[in-house]
Amino acid sequence: TTRVGNMPELITHGHNGVFIKRDAQSILEGVTIAQEHLEVLTSNMKKEIQSWSWKNRGQHYFEMFDSLIAGKCPVTRIPKRFYPETVPIPNAD
Repeated sequence: TTRVGNMPELITHGHNGVFIKRDAQSILEGVTIAQEHLEVLTSNMKKEIQSWSWKNRGQHYFEMFDSLIAGKCPVTRIPKRFYPETVPIPNAD
């Protein structure tokens, strides 16, 4: 995928998907990587998407707004997590 919409929130490059640039070579590389690591990427995505229920999203928003009201500055970027099942692929930045 490209880094649009909520994709950067959902996708962790090399863990549950692959970020690509908008050019033919990057698309080819992304598709090739996805094919080579389909089982790991798919399995990780299934696990990740379960946390995207409205119940979980609602709790996240509640905590964020509660923090704002209390005058606390919320974390602007979630630290990159360590995934032992991350596949070794080049960064698409």
